[in-house]
Order: sequence, then C-alpha cells, then structure tokens
Amino acid sequence: MRPLRKLLFPTQFESLDYSSLEKLLPLTVAGLREVVFLYVVDRDEVGFVPYGGFDKELAKELKLKANLKFEDWGKELEARGLKWKAVVEIGNPEPRIIEVASREEADVIAVGRHLGALDSLIPSGTEFGILRDSPVPVLFLVSPENCEEGEEPLLGHILLATDFSPHAGEALDFMEGLQEAAGRVSLLHVIEDCDFDAVSKSGEPVCEAECREPLETAEKGLRAKGFDVESHLLYGDAATEILRFARERGVTLIIAGSRGKRTFEEYFTGSVSTKIAEETNIPALFVPLGGEN
Repeated sequence: MRPLRKLLFPTQFESLDYSSLEKLLPLTVAGLREVVFLYVVDRDEVGFVPYGGFDKELAKELKLKANLKFEDWGKELEARGLKWKAVVEIGNPEPRIIEVASREEADVIAVGRHLGALDSLIPSGTEFGILRDSPVPVLFLVSPENCEEGEEPLLGHILLATDFSPHAGEALDFMEGLQEAAGRVSLLHVIEDCDFDAVSKSGEPVCEAECREPLETAEKGLRAKGFDVESHLLYGDAATEILRFARERGVTLIIAGSRGKRTFEEYFTGSVSTKIAEETNIPALFVPLGGEN
C-alpha cells in the first residue's frame, strides 16, 4: 500500500489559487500530513542580462512575493493541523518539479489543467511532461468554475479504472491507502477489442467472460478491505468510456495507472492516461508503475 503523507503543490506566481488546494484537504483523512509549496521561476521569465545570466533582482523580487503568499497559505494549513514548507527555485519548470518531488520525498504531485482560474498553475504543457516522467502519482486538478456548488468532496465517488495490467495494479495499491476517506467506489474495465463470434458456454462473448472474473476478484478484494464498491464492464474506447462514465455517474475523482514513458505507437495515438488528462473536467490521479514510495 502506497503512503500518502506529503503533497507537492507546484504553482506559478501570477495565479496562486488557494481554493484549489482546499479541495485536496480531504486527503488528510487518508494520511496527508504535509504540503510542499513550489514556485519555479522560469529562466525565460527573468530573462538574460549581460555577464549575469539572468536578472537577479527581478528573481529576488519574485521569490519574496511568492514566499509571502506561501506563508499566508501556510497559516491556513497550520490551523488545520498540517505541516507546510515553501520552496522557490529558478530553472526549467518540468524537470525541476520532478527533481524537487524526489528531493522532498513527495508522495503525490498536484498539477492543474489549463482551464479558467488554473491557467497559470504551472506553465502550459508542463503538466503532461510531469505525467510522463514522474516516478510518483500525479493528481490533475480542474478549474473551480467546472465544479458545481454542493458537490461531493474529492473522495466522495471514486472511479478506479483498470485494465488488469501491472500499471492498474499500482493504482489499486494506491487506492487501498484511501480506505479511511473514500466514499463510493466504481471499479471499471473497458473492453476495447472483442471477437463477438467467439462465445462461452454461458452464451456471452469469450472476451467478456475472460474480463469478468478478474474484475469480480478485484471487487471482492476491495470490499474485503472495507470499500463500498461496485464493478462495471463496458465496451468501447477506454478513455472515452471512462470519461463518459465519470460524467454520467457523478464521479468526483478518477484513479488510473499511468504508463509513464510512452511506446512508439503511443506517441502518435496517445496513451489512455494522457487522453484522460487532456480531456477530463473531473480531478484525475495517475499512478505510475514502480514508483519511489
């Protein structure tokens, strides 16, 4: 079972958004104890100056302003019993975020989709590089205007997508650490390829029968650990059906495995996790295979 003690929250200075962080506070019930705020000053933002590399005075000013904002946020977290730390550095955002996550031993990285108020959570495109390269789970947030008033908390209705691969096994392992905080759980497998002419003795397609057994086994395993879980089996494109199910069933968080470094084919077609990350308007957490924790 993966621990969930420390969260890395990287953000840009122009659009620091505490309301986004507040949505993650239900994770305290699942073990969250510390938040590390990170602001990476992009070298392009401070520019280069003759003989000096970059504008050190501007960089210093940005660091001071960011630290002041983080201190204000930190007081709010302290009032809720959480520890916090602020890290402000200069560099290339994507590799620096992953470097800091490793150095700080973060258990999850929260990043923002580029929607509305989260436009500047981190530089455009950086979040997908983090999803590809991060050795720890990555939580994609969504803009506040996409959330309805009175919605369930983040862990109110979790959709756990599985394809029975080792990557999905990592997501299942992470899921077990959320038992104390999780509400309802929908366990979903999508059959993408099937020979409907091949049928089992019961009359259902063989592909369906082969998937039903491991799905029911996973469901029983989660129920034995105390989860309120129900399994579902669908046909179609995996990413499309996962997103449709999430919208129609009022899911508050999607959890799926991430393949990290993509295959040659996936550079052209896109992995399921990347497609979900690109299109979701629901928070989604992607768990890589063989993380550091």
